[in-house]
Amino acid sequence: MRFIYLALLAFLPSLAAANTVCRFDTECLETETCTESGFDVQISLPTGTQFITGRLVAETDAGTYPGFVLKAGPNERTMFFDGESLRMMLTLIGVEARLSVHVAEGPTMVSYTGTCEAL
Repeated sequence: MRFIYLALLAFLPSLAAANTVCRFDTECLETETCTESGFDVQISLPTGTQFITGRLVAETDAGTYPGFVLKAGPNERTMFFDGESLRMMLTLIGVEARLSVHVAEGPTMVSYTGTCEAL
């Protein structure tokens, strides 16, 4: 069972841009063997907010998810996104992105590996 529709989020730690795209190429469902995936997630800041303290928005083919920055350092960012029945945490070190998605139904955990870049 794949949860591509859950994949989202991310900002480069060094970016000040308001729009970023993350491309995730690996998906790991629970304890199963990881498989290839290929999806993009676009992250944007609402008008008038700042990245370090601002609210974020993640957009996928499945919908739009609100989020916020939990940690912002010189080379690291951690963000949290909240859906109706899922929670997502994204950690960025440089351009490398790691996304963990926890779904209430099941429950199920999916991990993603990818990179992010400014648009």
